[in-house]
Amino acid sequence: MVAEKTRAVKKKVVEVVGNYQPMNNPKSLEIDTEKVMEWISKGAQPSNTVASLLKKLGMKDMERYMSAPNKKKKKKKETESAA
Repeated sequence: MVAEKTRAVKKKVVEVVGNYQPMNNPKSLEIDTEKVMEWISKGAQPSNTVASLLKKLGMKDMERYMSAPNKKKKKKKETESAA
């Protein structure tokens, strides 16, 4: 889906460009790549998840929209490290 960044997640979308149904067996992924490229050329940015799905479909240059996972390590308590 193409949606305005300033709108709430569950509000009206601008355009539906495909769908992904991971619960089906086998998983179903249908995307109109021409529409996606048109929106990206207009300045739209796919989310990290959408970019990885598009990359699996063979679309080029999706790496620039994919960010590394932000895993934060939990700090150990000072008392545990001193013991």
